Amino acid sequence: MHFRQFDLNLLRVFEALFEERNATLAGRRLGLSPSAVSHATARLREAVGDPLFVRVPGKMVPTQRALEIAPAILDILRQLQDVLENRGFVAAESTREFVVATVPYVSLVIVPPLLRVLRAHAPHVRLRTVHLSDHSMRDLQNGDLDAVLVRTRGQHDAVECHVLFEETLAWVVRADHPAIRDGLTHERLRTIPFARISSPDLWTQQMGERTGSAYVDLIHSERQGCGPEPACDPAVVVPDSLSALMLVLESGFTALLPRRIATRSLLAPQLRTLETAAQSPAAQIGAYVATRSKTDPGVEWLLARVHEAAEMTDGVLASELVAV
Repeated sequence: MHFRQFDLNLLRVFEALFEERNATLAGRRLGLSPSAVSHATARLREAVGDPLFVRVPGKMVPTQRALEIAPAILDILRQLQDVLENRGFVAAESTREFVVATVPYVSLVIVPPLLRVLRAHAPHVRLRTVHLSDHSMRDLQNGDLDAVLVRTRGQHDAVECHVLFEETLAWVVRADHPAIRDGLTHERLRTIPFARISSPDLWTQQMGERTGSAYVDLIHSERQGCGPEPACDPAVVVPDSLSALMLVLESGFTALLPRRIATRSLLAPQLRTLETAAQSPAAQIGAYVATRSKTDPGVEWLLARVHEAAEMTDGVLASELVAV
């Protein structure tokens, strides 16, 4: 079918079917009868040359072709709505859901202040975070994600990176630990069993990256001369920073953690933090957005709020950061 003969109203039917996955619900959303939805679906299939949606018990499942064209169609409809309504993104009124891919570190450090900022300026906006994956950048380009918050590295087609801050590592121990009663030093720290993170977010969980040599090398350098008790090897290996932080608080371990996790946490008064003796590798944290989002005032607004939340992570709170 020639494009000039295509009924653009069918795009709204596609949108409703794709999002509802149910013909009856799509009809209610559009104010159409079941027979009208069925007729429109048939015309869509003929125009595209693909079944688009396959009926299974209880729902309609999009075909691969439908999944491929959906991001572009949904984006076109959103832009058309903005043009016709002659308005940009109105934060105080918006009910939009922003979808952000990230790692646990960002969920701990940036998401809490970001939520405070969102509630203050856009009380009806929703934020959904998903775990970073190897296809997150593709999802960002396709419009399935609004932003990716992660360590910056490399260039990606049709994607822009906005630097937020740099993060470093520091040793963390419970403030009332008996081993540091007379002060926190590296020598005293080496007498405390330590927990090692198997997959530190900023040093391993990058797209296509699964090693953490910089983190492990720093630990080996820091633990030299620890003696036989405790052993230089970690007493326990945990999957992430939050698990290590809980062990520090509840089991008397020490751990090498991203500095902001300790200093920005509400638990900060219960912690003491010591700079590493060797230079800590820095991880640059950034916000990735699709280049096409320049035409999306909502994403531009979200990016500004992310920057605002990142600025709130600077500085040290109640815990004392010791430099030796």
